[in-house]
Amino acid sequence: MKIKNITTVSRLKNGEFLQFMKNLIELCEKSDAPAMKLDKRLNVLQSAISEFEEVFQNSKAHILTSEIDACDEKRLNVMRAIRKILESFYIGDVDAKETASLLMNNFQIHSDYIAKRSIPQKTASMSAMYKDWTEDFSMKSAMENLGLTVWMEKLQKYNNECNDLYLKRVETTKQSGRITEKRIVIKSLFDDMSRDVEAHIRLSENKDNYIAFLQKVNVLLSRYTSIIKARSADRKKPGAIITSPESTAPM
Repeated sequence: MKIKNITTVSRLKNGEFLQFMKNLIELCEKSDAPAMKLDKRLNVLQSAISEFEEVFQNSKAHILTSEIDACDEKRLNVMRAIRKILESFYIGDVDAKETASLLMNNFQIHSDYIAKRSIPQKTASMSAMYKDWTEDFSMKSAMENLGLTVWMEKLQKYNNECNDLYLKRVETTKQSGRITEKRIVIKSLFDDMSRDVEAHIRLSENKDNYIAFLQKVNVLLSRYTSIIKARSADRKKPGAIITSPESTAPM
């Protein structure tokens, strides 16, 4: 007697893969793993699944993209406001024209085509402008005289928030490679356990527990195979909208 539909495991989405392995652990525990001499393999598998779950949950943080875009728009709006204020001073206030010109020249250096730049490039440009306006004595005085301090602090706030979100997304994006690695490890552990059970069925005198366990695993695999078949059938329906599925890792 052998494991059936073994290829199903490799075709599962990450969330399905995680749930399948949790179901498998539950079957092992209910089947008295120590009595079947599978407790050591079970412990290693449980540990690997826990690590996979942590990485998998972190990887889903790609939803931060919408938050990054929203925060990016806030800081760009602040830049637009600063430009309009400087322009109004330059055009409408003769006494403030020279002061506004000093800041406008620096503003243009850092803001030229900024909306088309990448998130990190925008962050760097805005940080550099903040540094100029707050550390250069003449520009700091000009900023204070024109009442732009509050706007610059608001820009720095949104800029930092956007950068923090971006770095968090970068970190969680790295998890995708780790997910693949951990799936390979878990699949290997599952294969080792399966071979042990099949060997006990062939060689052990008391094989009833192993047969019962393997039957339950095959039933479990059959259920997940049905999920994959249903998903495949839906995609083949006329007019079906095919979205990018959650990635699976080839084994």
